Amino acid sequence: MCYTIRKASACDLEAMMGIFDAGRQIMRSDGNMEQWTGGYPQRELVSDEIERGNSYVVLADDGVVVATFALILSDDPTYRVIYKGQWTDDVLPYGTIHRTSSRPDYHDVARQCFNYAWSVRPNLRVDTHADNRIMQQVLLKAGFRYCGIIHLANGDERLAYQKVDALNCISPSLLDYVETHILPQYDAFDEAHQQAHARSVIRESLDLAMRYNANTNLAYAVAAYHDLGLSAGRELHHVRSAEIVRADSALRKWFSDAQIAVMADAVEDHRASAKSAPRSLYGRMVAEADRYIDGDDIMRRTLLFGKKNYPDLGLEQHLSRAKQHLAEKYAEGGYLRLWFADSGNAARLKAFQQRLKDAEWVDSQLRQLAGELGIC
Repeated sequence: MCYTIRKASACDLEAMMGIFDAGRQIMRSDGNMEQWTGGYPQRELVSDEIERGNSYVVLADDGVVVATFALILSDDPTYRVIYKGQWTDDVLPYGTIHRTSSRPDYHDVARQCFNYAWSVRPNLRVDTHADNRIMQQVLLKAGFRYCGIIHLANGDERLAYQKVDALNCISPSLLDYVETHILPQYDAFDEAHQQAHARSVIRESLDLAMRYNANTNLAYAVAAYHDLGLSAGRELHHVRSAEIVRADSALRKWFSDAQIAVMADAVEDHRASAKSAPRSLYGRMVAEADRYIDGDDIMRRTLLFGKKNYPDLGLEQHLSRAKQHLAEKYAEGGYLRLWFADSGNAARLKAFQQRLKDAEWVDSQLRQLAGELGIC
């Protein structure tokens, strides 16, 4: 199903009110009896939001309105004070999503609404009732983080969530330095450790930093430097990467000596085969980010490493080496360790481990990838 999202017009009002009724019924059937009471959202409120240009509708392939939401790009007074927590970011301009509702016979629509809003303003806040378990799960799956409790104008409590592009929180001068002086160094490494890999580790590290309220500048720098030591070979690259961090005087523009020491330790601790746990939260975050579990990508990177480092091997030898590596590192009982039990990595690793039990599937996948990579 393909959906189209556009701003709502007065012609959509009746369809929108029907969708709000459907949303209210879903809440009641799930035990949420206190949200959207007293006729909320009132027709007058919805009509006013349409006139202001804040309301949107989602259309199915046949043009039927199947969902609606409001996106407001100005400061929301009810979000100025948050209790029992804090906003992930409380500096950058944000957008607020309100009154998200969809028809029950259409699926995955809420995610479409949030993705659209994110494309407009990559810093979003939203709140929901404590009894609205469905929306809470939808928000978490869409990448929002629970931040705390806010109060509506009438004093009612709501659970508050935020999703923000972490790169917007990085010092612009640090961002420029890393982009121009650090990341280009990855271009000289093997195919499995070029800029795409570094940027993936940065993205995952920042996601964890946001979740655990860590210093985003520090997490960003750790991720950017974590594999620079490959310039001196793979075996001790983690040690060399830490040395590069300590030796880069430019980092003192943004970090104290104590922070640089933490960064160096984190970079050194990132390696999957390390015998001991990372010494800090930042070490655990970059280690977790460096282990992003994507079965196809892992198998591809394993073959690429073999192609680069063992060019004299034949196809069957490459396949045998890859299978051994996958079994030793990723299969149940393998040496790979994850550091956040609630991360998406944990679920992805469990699923990948199940696939690795199927020897025929593993062989078929590796042979297909080997052909694509020119390994014969």
